[in-house]
Amino acid sequence: MFREQTRNPELGSFHTTNVVPIERIRAQPGTWTVAISIDDQPAGRHSFQLEGPRTDPGSAPAVFADRPELKIGDRWAFSDGLYELVRNDGDVLVFSLGRTIQHFRTPAGHLIKRVRDGETAITYDPPFSHVQWPLSVGKHWTYEGDVVNKLSGFSGGAQSVIRVERYEDVETPAGTFKAFKIVTGSSAWWYSPDVRTIIKLRTSGVSTFITGRRHVLRLARDPATGALDARIQHALAA
Repeated sequence: MFREQTRNPELGSFHTTNVVPIERIRAQPGTWTVAISIDDQPAGRHSFQLEGPRTDPGSAPAVFADRPELKIGDRWAFSDGLYELVRNDGDVLVFSLGRTIQHFRTPAGHLIKRVRDGETAITYDPPFSHVQWPLSVGKHWTYEGDVVNKLSGFSGGAQSVIRVERYEDVETPAGTFKAFKIVTGSSAWWYSPDVRTIIKLRTSGVSTFITGRRHVLRLARDPATGALDARIQHALAA
């Protein structure tokens, strides 16, 4: 946001306009109020209603996803390694990714830090919220915080408007799943309520919040029997 001032020489008055990025306005439907002042004196207020995306009255009912219940040992096979919940410290959940990476998250799933080979690589203060529960199409939130990313060399304040764009079928090597597409800037990720995790992510540019690409290769356990996939048993034993 920035402020621009222009002066009318005939009236001797200043006109001040606060300019907000259009993507931030679109991401926050609802009532907006503009305060008007002349020569630093209040001159009135104007309110308007910004509508969200229109939906077809005959479309399917809205879908919501609550925070999943996770337990020690829950695991998923991703393209960049086996992802497993290995420890619950109460306020912090610790996930391992392959043999060298750990993710530290809040119980709500917000990312606190990423550790590689025992060294902290990325930190978020406050934790970065990939999701906000309950999830639903059209929901949006803003992240503002300090990020230290030793992998990219970035250190400083970061801000991002995140929105749930749609609920759709997503094809992965593990199968096709219904998932919420969540976007910010040039990055996107898909959360599947059935799989209880983000099943795909991608970025088309440099991102403070997303590193690389990922998709789920296979489910660690059969949804019907709970049996551990034989290929994952082999990976764990290797």
